[in-house]
Amino acid sequence: MEFLSTIANTIGIGKWLNKIVNPEPEVMFVNLKYPEESGLKEDLEKDNKEIRWCNENEVPIKIENEGYSNVFWHPKKDKPVILMVKTIPQNAVLIQRRKT
Repeated sequence: MEFLSTIANTIGIGKWLNKIVNPEPEVMFVNLKYPEESGLKEDLEKDNKEIRWCNENEVPIKIENEGYSNVFWHPKKDKPVILMVKTIPQNAVLIQRRKT
């Protein structure tokens, strides 16, 4: 893949190709029950993962110290989606980690 990336950059289409191959995730605001209602929670549990909602400002701490990662869901096949819930004072983000 690195070889193709080098060629793409050489001929000037590297940034365009990267957006196609690695699209930026979109944010989708949902309700707290959305993971259960959409079947996402069940799919992740089959993959031995647990999920939880986390305040937006705490996500880096959970990733670095507790082994969590962002949930990138693909409800449409073209772009990944990060699920969020509007809360006060900060939005909540859906995160995941392997069950222990």
